[in-house]
Amino acid sequence: MTFGPSPRSGPRPLDSTAAALCVLDLGNGLWKDYSRAYRILRNVLCNKIMAEFSPTTETELSHKHLTPELKLHLITPTCRLWTSPPPHSPFLDPFWAFYWPGGQAVSRFILDNAHLVKGKRVLDFGCGCGASGLAAKTSTAKHVTFNDIDKVALEAVLLNGYQNNIVVDSLLSSNLIGSPSGQYDVVLVGDMLYDTDFAHQVLCWLQNLHESGSLVIIGDPGRFALESHPLKKLLMCLGKYELTEATILENRGYTQAFVWTFR
Repeated sequence: MTFGPSPRSGPRPLDSTAAALCVLDLGNGLWKDYSRAYRILRNVLCNKIMAEFSPTTETELSHKHLTPELKLHLITPTCRLWTSPPPHSPFLDPFWAFYWPGGQAVSRFILDNAHLVKGKRVLDFGCGCGASGLAAKTSTAKHVTFNDIDKVALEAVLLNGYQNNIVVDSLLSSNLIGSPSGQYDVVLVGDMLYDTDFAHQVLCWLQNLHESGSLVIIGDPGRFALESHPLKKLLMCLGKYELTEATILENRGYTQAFVWTFR
């Protein structure tokens, strides 16, 4: 893969159509009958995003991962951007277009252990394509907040939710590191411990969330930033997953992914 930052473009802001869809989904909590009018309007808005938003043309819907229950817009070997040089990419670092191994492990774990999020308020931190949050919604979480500083990722979350007939509760593009966790019962974190310095910030924040009462669930394939960190000794492994051949190819030979939480 040779995608990368494009000197010509960056993440475009969440446009009015996507914002309207988000507001509509938020309001759906008040529409107890999930009315026909709601479904029609939501379909119109999603179709408008798909007509205007290039992730639908630069990705393909894939289920070749640990959670085949979820169809996700991803860059795969059949897509143009898999081999395109950075200047030809319309996106600035499209991390949301790849289903990273830690995120796959967290999503699989949640789908297999739905009781952990049932009726809970969930944060999908650094959500990317949104798979872990969508898994939580499928597992009857009360409310899921999808958080990513890349606003293009949040539009991809809307489209992935639409493709799976899952309502996206709320989207948040602010940097949450250091913020309190009082409004979240469960915090899902996949593949955010990729850099030593950044991993330190994230792990210290996650430890604080844990101490404040949140259940923190971390997915990682064994990167150095986590394995070498002093806080690793405070974690216990909840699950280990063998990665698919396609995921191994995408991730420099990592063959497994692990799910961790604080003791």
